[in-house]
Amino acid sequence: MLIPFVLLSGTVAPAGGCRPVDPCFPVCGPSNCVPVLPLVERGRIVANLAGLPSYPELALALAEQNRMSPPYRALTEFECQCLAVDASAEAERYRQEVRVLDRTTRTLWCDCSRKARVARLKQMLLTAMAEEYQNRSAAAALELFFRIAEAEGRWDLSMAGQALVDDTLTRLRRIREQGLKPPVSVESIERQKLDVQAQAVKLRVGIDQANDHLRRLLRLDPCIGGERLWPVADFAVTIDPPDVDSAVADGLAHRPELVALRRLVVELDVQTLAAARNVWLAGSGGLLGPEESHSEARTWLLSVMALVCGDPPEVEIRRQQLCAYLREREEMIANEIRQSARSMQAQGQLVVLAQERVRHWQERVKEVERQAERGLASFVDLAAVKTEWLNAQGELVKEVMAWHAARTLHKQSRHLLLRECRGVTSALGPAITAAETAPCASLP
Repeated sequence: MLIPFVLLSGTVAPAGGCRPVDPCFPVCGPSNCVPVLPLVERGRIVANLAGLPSYPELALALAEQNRMSPPYRALTEFECQCLAVDASAEAERYRQEVRVLDRTTRTLWCDCSRKARVARLKQMLLTAMAEEYQNRSAAAALELFFRIAEAEGRWDLSMAGQALVDDTLTRLRRIREQGLKPPVSVESIERQKLDVQAQAVKLRVGIDQANDHLRRLLRLDPCIGGERLWPVADFAVTIDPPDVDSAVADGLAHRPELVALRRLVVELDVQTLAAARNVWLAGSGGLLGPEESHSEARTWLLSVMALVCGDPPEVEIRRQQLCAYLREREEMIANEIRQSARSMQAQGQLVVLAQERVRHWQERVKEVERQAERGLASFVDLAAVKTEWLNAQGELVKEVMAWHAARTLHKQSRHLLLRECRGVTSALGPAITAAETAPCASLP
């Protein structure tokens, strides 16, 4: 039987003891010991709720929290998008490498040397990755922006629902105190109030978490932790189908990874062969085989051979592989753009349906109000249809923000988010034309 003991490092082994990792080395020490947990019988998981406040105490605390409104700071959709572009930590790491290569390139004796060409090629690839991450960062920030907008919109409706439940409970208790039978049981409305209170707690937690996440993403002042961000935007929705063909053409022309791949095809020759293989393709899953670097003498010899005999066979093989990968990525990105356009259109249709449900319940509320005036409906009936009306409004807010989230994904797929910010243009230069990828056009 193994005896629990104190490890040499000062840590304590678990109650079950330990056993050696290597059976050929039976001495159990801090460097070769894995813990062995004790065997136990299956028991029951029982929550210990002794330290919780009573429900009346919690209800008072929740009511006080709901009355207190934290300070807000306005954040527009455009500010959110562009602050995220500037604050992308992943993109900054790639931009730092670009700056290092830029300083290295300036020290080279000849700008047309092989090293300068390779350095510029690496800069292009790193810049493409930086811009991809900037675009993704903007999309992630906007997703949080619309999530906060949805939660804040539903918060107001939740408070209206809670006031409605409280009023119903007050009137029911008054009836019961008079010795009359309420139209519905007080207990059923009290259970409804518990649901409304739980929904408000979840909304508040969701708002705080999304605010914290968005502040970190935008690198806002950490000292404003007690404040919330208030989304400022035109939350208009359109259902007009986007011009998918134009969107696909625009996205394929501007996605940084495609621009970089096309330029890589154009730049590929004996001088840039190793850089193209190692920096881009080997880094994208090792498609083109093991890493290899040519000496300066071998590169010069291959360049001379290329002048006499054309490019060596490997250059043509790598070009074919690059072109095949380019076609694959173009097809995947085109499908991504088409799917995001379809999702945005479908989400617009859901907004229309949600709006119609709101209209239906609003008309029903008016109808029950007229019935109540004639004594044909009770205040409980009116409260029930108003509750459904509030729920329908909450679903409408949800669908509207989902449409804006779908619009954001469509923009991301086209690389529009970075391009929209303060007139930012790609550091990769203008979009690549079809003529510049002629080496791929001639391949099967």
